Amino acid sequence: MSDSLLDQERLVSLGRSTNLSLSSTEDHVVVSVQRLDEKSKSSYISDLWRVPLDGSDPRRLTWGKHNDVSPTHLSDGSLLFLSNRPTSETPDEGAEQRMQLFKLPATGGEPVPLTDEPLGVSSYMASEDGETIALIVNRLPGVEEEKQREESTDRGKHGPSSRVYTRMPIRYWDHWLPSAAPQVAVWRDGEVELLTDFADRTYRNASPVIDLAGSKIAISNMDRVASDRMHDGRLELFDLESKSSRVIDLGARKSLVPLMFTPDGAYLLGLTWERVDGAHSPAQLVELDLSDDSLRRITTDIEIEPQIHACSRDGKSIYATADYQGATPIFSIDRASGAVTRVTSEEAGGTHWDVALTSDGSALVGLRSALLEPPNPFSLTLDADGRPTPLADLSGWEREDLDAQVEVTSHAVTSTDGKPCQYYVVKPKDAGDEPLPVVIWVHGGPIGQWGDVWHWRWNSLVGTSRGYIMVLPNPRGSTGFGHDWVQGIWGDVWGGQCYEDLMCVADEVAARDDVAGDNISVMGGSFGGYMTNWIGTQEDRFRCLITHAGLYNLQSFHAITDFPAYWSFMLGQNPYIDNEAFTRYSPHRHVQNWKSPTLIIHGQRDYRVPVGEAMALFDALQYHGVESEFLLYPDENHWILKPRNIKTWYHEVFRFIDHHAGKSGEA
Repeated sequence: MSDSLLDQERLVSLGRSTNLSLSSTEDHVVVSVQRLDEKSKSSYISDLWRVPLDGSDPRRLTWGKHNDVSPTHLSDGSLLFLSNRPTSETPDEGAEQRMQLFKLPATGGEPVPLTDEPLGVSSYMASEDGETIALIVNRLPGVEEEKQREESTDRGKHGPSSRVYTRMPIRYWDHWLPSAAPQVAVWRDGEVELLTDFADRTYRNASPVIDLAGSKIAISNMDRVASDRMHDGRLELFDLESKSSRVIDLGARKSLVPLMFTPDGAYLLGLTWERVDGAHSPAQLVELDLSDDSLRRITTDIEIEPQIHACSRDGKSIYATADYQGATPIFSIDRASGAVTRVTSEEAGGTHWDVALTSDGSALVGLRSALLEPPNPFSLTLDADGRPTPLADLSGWEREDLDAQVEVTSHAVTSTDGKPCQYYVVKPKDAGDEPLPVVIWVHGGPIGQWGDVWHWRWNSLVGTSRGYIMVLPNPRGSTGFGHDWVQGIWGDVWGGQCYEDLMCVADEVAARDDVAGDNISVMGGSFGGYMTNWIGTQEDRFRCLITHAGLYNLQSFHAITDFPAYWSFMLGQNPYIDNEAFTRYSPHRHVQNWKSPTLIIHGQRDYRVPVGEAMALFDALQYHGVESEFLLYPDENHWILKPRNIKTWYHEVFRFIDHHAGKSGEA
């Protein structure tokens, strides 16, 4: 294959655009871009870039060894951002581990620190003029304010390291819940004020929103545990003028995530969920009338689960993104009627986020990517053809390299129950006349999708660069194809229709003229790892299997995952009541049928799917004489994030596939 295609070396070296902010002058955006640390090659550093909307050259605003992220423009033209740069000329020990809030003046010069929080700032949102800023900061319980930093440093060095937990959950993704906990605070007049007494679990994994005028803050209050052992997300509102707060209770087993105040500050837009036994409840778009705390559902006329990004100045239109038919377009939603209009065209495809609306409502800016496009900023005039205009290439990659050499097509196969299952085929163009081997890549979730998106962790182009046709299916459980399609994975049915969908995709792909039908491998991560494990117990037609962070024994998984109550709810079964039913689709019950050579991959710091799942699978395959290897990352979690580890991940995956696909002499 061509050297200009994407391999793991080139993948980790590209610039990674993550966040974007539209300037108050609306003539440029500022983008946070990660770059590979050229010195260590083992981490990424984030800089801020100024990108003009007129197409002229971008300019880097910050540089060095510090991470500058989450830019926000203020009405006076200045720029807020989070950074671990020092707040003084003599930084104390551990300062580089704490993010603080900085302001870059509109006139330029050096960033000015606005905070020096003892344990750092986790997230923020500012009023339009920046005079009031909502913050999430961390505090240790029972420690005086002036001793927070000293106590935290001392405990880190000398202990005690013990922690006492009185309820689940006790860890999250890749860390045990620490003693320090997030608190809601407000920055005004150069001072940070905590808005509540110490709260342990109330605001974990929540982010505040603030109105444009800086008079109100809203956040999810997750302090109440419901009868199903999950948390109800009540809404907490802080009135900064009266210095009062109130909690709005939606009822048992309901949650609300506040997303945005309307420009006039009279309403709060958000998403609600209700946990219903036996069903996946889609997110509902709502508005909260702050005059009487009444909720009104905004019923959209097509089935989407929107993520709100912007609201028109008159408050009539909401701009949101949503997974839809294998892409993530931008939609306009009429607040009054719920009528949905697709803004980005079907032909443009792609995935969009961090979308902002100009003050006159004539244009959008944001970030977008596609299967052949790394993330980059775009602009879109709303009366145009729905095709976003790229503003700059901050990645260091030219799309023309891929357009000429890689072909992406979308297909649908009729599954065993008569319903269509969409999938992408990503194929190298210069492969010659010989049929090519295939890798079917099963996505995680299971509620998620293979979209038209550039994926830093699961990038199919690394496979095409090695001569494989990569197949990306959206079986039952995938988003963007209606609520019933998602419902098809809900409950104790994981090895059911989703598996049938995938086998129908495999059958159709194997029959293609350009495919070597007897040379197909399967890989997947998380739920995709589970499904790869299930396939291993049901099929021996595939050359090899790659299972990353996959569930193997549903009973043992339930006992040690970071939030067991959610998995009981999702599967609709409880292993303490009926373990036979709970494990009916558990791969460990059928491991004696496994024949396919398998590479097992896991991060030791993965607490969502703990490493014991991989160890148990490896032992079982070894016992049953199945050719198997175990690739462990002691310093990684559910994802492989460090640049050197990313490179070895792709190397080991395709070394294993190459061997079993008969391509050992290549690459």
